[in-house]
Amino acid sequence: MTPVIPLHRLTIALSKLLAIIGIAVAAMLLGADPLSAHTDLVARARTQAHGSDYDRAIADLTKAIEQDPSDKAAYELRGICYVCKKEKNYDLARADFDAIIRLDPQNGRAYQHRGSVYYAQHQYANAKADFARAIALNPEDPRAYNSMAWLMATSPDSNYRDGVKAVELARKACEFSSWRLPSMIDTLAAAYAEDGKFNDAVAAENQALEKWSHWRNVDASVKAARERIALYEAGKPYHWIRE
Repeated sequence: MTPVIPLHRLTIALSKLLAIIGIAVAAMLLGADPLSAHTDLVARARTQAHGSDYDRAIADLTKAIEQDPSDKAAYELRGICYVCKKEKNYDLARADFDAIIRLDPQNGRAYQHRGSVYYAQHQYANAKADFARAIALNPEDPRAYNSMAWLMATSPDSNYRDGVKAVELARKACEFSSWRLPSMIDTLAAAYAEDGKFNDAVAAENQALEKWSHWRNVDASVKAARERIALYEAGKPYHWIRE
């Protein structure tokens, strides 16, 4: 399944952390610079997150946030870790994205992340509102379009599905990402299927699979994509199964 969360797996949406610069010379000489320690915590957490060591990353990010409660990048990465770990905690993830929005109400990526959490929690109206806000704030961000397209193509609630609109949004996501990301082409396939264009859905899913063949650590995505191809070949759309 295309990841609900940035984009379509939230791990793909891990953002570059903001660099913290400007170390005081006196503190450097004393070897006790709290800003440097904060930077080290965030950098180490980023490495841990990329290695799927989410619990340790969360622990370091929590310390970093205690040192600097205004660090939006630390909140963002911690929120992503909460939804990527095996025992997901959507409430804590949403609290981190809420914190970013309080600090920066124009942060479109935070709305996109929070919308993905709402989707996972079956709060589709809230998810749709956040995705719309993300698109309005970042009208060229493919992740925002991809998230909205996935909602409109795969929602278990038919009130939020719209195949025609999903295709339009998914194509924008692919275009803004230069057709490079298999997860977004995968979303386009789901959108075509929801719109009843099953041959196009199969073709798009095969295109996504070809691109995934050049990626590492995507076995779960490839397995899910192959299962969806079977649905499309049988003339059936893919709708997310509620957890």
